[in-house]
Amino acid sequence: MNELIDIHMTEVKAHGRVNDETSGDYFPIGRDVSQTVDSKRVIKPVDCHNAYDPAEQVHLADLCHFWIYLGPGLWIEFQVYQQMLPIVPDLHAVLLATLEESRRK
Repeated sequence: MNELIDIHMTEVKAHGRVNDETSGDYFPIGRDVSQTVDSKRVIKPVDCHNAYDPAEQVHLADLCHFWIYLGPGLWIEFQVYQQMLPIVPDLHAVLLATLEESRRK
């Protein structure tokens, strides 16, 4: 685990079995990136195929994934380039608010 203070994230790295790749899950520090699913609070990490490294060039395969629950058996997943990891909590909040607002209409 690493505290990435510059992007306000906690990183949990995992080593893969193929080519010793290192992926990472990222949890915002001081932000609630969760949803209520079936009356339970689900805390969702951002999953990056390769661990976050802001010094790396943008590679099309280096994506970070995140999801939003819509209903039983239904969710959306969005991806950003690894270098955009710091904006994912804000993006999640905007998308979740937009979806919740559209449900009420």
